[in-house]
Amino acid sequence: MTSIPKGVMLTCEQVAKLAGLDPADVYRALKTLQPTYVRLVEGLGHGPIASSVRGVTDDARRAVGGFARDVAVGVLSGGITQNIGE
Repeated sequence: MTSIPKGVMLTCEQVAKLAGLDPADVYRALKTLQPTYVRLVEGLGHGPIASSVRGVTDDARRAVGGFARDVAVGVLSGGITQNIGE
């Protein structure tokens, strides 16, 4: 699992690259996870190019069973996988 430095915002495109998924699919999944699990920041435009993940919520940490530094990667990849299949 890739470690993401604390305090770093990733764009939807970066998350997609880390997860090996299409940026549009990642954006739709992150929109579904917001605001319960993910803090998504929309830029001037909307979509994967203009959106960044600010972080994950305490609910997200509890959902994956911990407060580890790498929780964001687990929540994002798991949530993206779940939401793409829906």
